Amino acid sequence: MHCLATEYPIIASNRGISQQVLFNGDVALITGAGRGIGRAIALCFAREGARIFLTGRDMDRLEQVAQEIRAAGGDAAAFLARRDPGR
Repeated sequence: MHCLATEYPIIASNRGISQQVLFNGDVALITGAGRGIGRAIALCFAREGARIFLTGRDMDRLEQVAQEIRAAGGDAAAFLARRDPGR
């Protein structure tokens, strides 16, 4: 069962029927990944086989999410997003 709330097409071939793979080692860049919807998307995409680049404003939270993903066997790296100092 996919963690996304959509249906994926079933692929039929002469070798049988299989469910389409959502990600297969593709890289996903998730902004706001330290909490809320961004975190949920990062965890979901990781479960679906994506390699995750996490960005956000709180490095501690990003590292926690990256650790969750790695602990579950996924691949994740955290990067701090900084505001323009001129603002």
